[in-house]
Amino acid sequence: MAADGANQWENWTYVRDGSPAKLTIPAEPGNYAITYFMRQDRTPLTTIAFTATEVTASITAPTEAVAGSTIEIGWTGPNYAEDYIGIGRADADGANQWENWTYTREGSPLDLVMPAEPGEYVITYFQRQDRTPLTSVPITLTAVSASITAPTEAFVGSTIEIGWTGPNYDEDYIGVGRADADGANQWENWTYTREGSPLDLVMPVEPGEYLITYFQRQDRTPLTSVPISLKPVEATLQAPASAPAGSTIDVAWTGPNYSEDYLGIGRADADGANRWENWVYTRDGAPAKLLVPATPGDHLIRYFVRQDRNAIAETPITVTPVEATLSVPATATPGATVEIGWTGPDYAEDYIGVGPADATGGEQWQSWAYTRSGNPATIILPDAPGDYVVQYFIRQDRESIASATIKVE
Repeated sequence: MAADGANQWENWTYVRDGSPAKLTIPAEPGNYAITYFMRQDRTPLTTIAFTATEVTASITAPTEAVAGSTIEIGWTGPNYAEDYIGIGRADADGANQWENWTYTREGSPLDLVMPAEPGEYVITYFQRQDRTPLTSVPITLTAVSASITAPTEAFVGSTIEIGWTGPNYDEDYIGVGRADADGANQWENWTYTREGSPLDLVMPVEPGEYLITYFQRQDRTPLTSVPISLKPVEATLQAPASAPAGSTIDVAWTGPNYSEDYLGIGRADADGANRWENWVYTRDGAPAKLLVPATPGDHLIRYFVRQDRNAIAETPITVTPVEATLSVPATATPGATVEIGWTGPDYAEDYIGVGPADATGGEQWQSWAYTRSGNPATIILPDAPGDYVVQYFIRQDRESIASATIKVE
């Protein structure tokens, strides 16, 4: 009761919560006052004296453990809401001292994960209110070891077997990254040790010198590393020098055929992801069946390693125009069924559409018939009189390659 002013009052509860009220006692032993306050002007109405007695706790833990391991902690203590047992460096202080913790509500004994770095630590029971320490015991953390067995060289993008020994803590992993890089950006691919030993690890797609490292997941602590040199991988492509727009061609290829590798075709003068218009997976066999874009022009066919979309071979191809013709009556009555003769490539899903001559976009096309339905195509004309246009469409990109007019009257 020696304090005064606002600092005197440590905990409170609203009387609206009923009588008796539940009031948390401060964490430090001593003499206190419990006061009823009228909220207006914080007016005290009555006070009684109260003594808070000391609370005790105990911890039972080994004196030594392996860094990163999980140990059992026995304890006694008040087990107040949110009380916890934490571990931190013996030579540190403040909030940064405490690295890992477990709530006492988990029971006794409870599991506590040891920090990843060897050294001298203390395990402490904390009363959550004011983070008040009740008791501590020392513990020494010893180093953990690991080993890796891997080839000294491999092809880029390949999957290799990695043998390893190590603690296999939850979420531990083995990663591969550039030997001359540092930080998080160094590590390109990884596999969790829970996959067993040996495990499969995919190599990056750029040639060069790399490190394979065993990481303890906590703090991403590296335990051991071995070097590996990655060699380039090659591919070849054979395709016709030219092909009609929208056609499907055979592309002969050789290459690593890694999972999800593919052949792509796109404009020679374009760049970025939008450049590649059509593709086929190498897993579908050789030669690959590749759909040629619908727009004529100079294009490139490339072999892509799926990882990082890395291109390792290319060949040029010229996409030539494809032609079609339409034979359409000059006039017809509204709603009539007309026959339209046509010639054209008759690719899968090609169609002949009819729409108002002055309309644009998808709303222009009111009636259509697939070319697969035969020649001539049978189309029902719109009911409204007017000038209409009939077009032959390659289904790919809805590319129009022939046009004719018809008057509905």
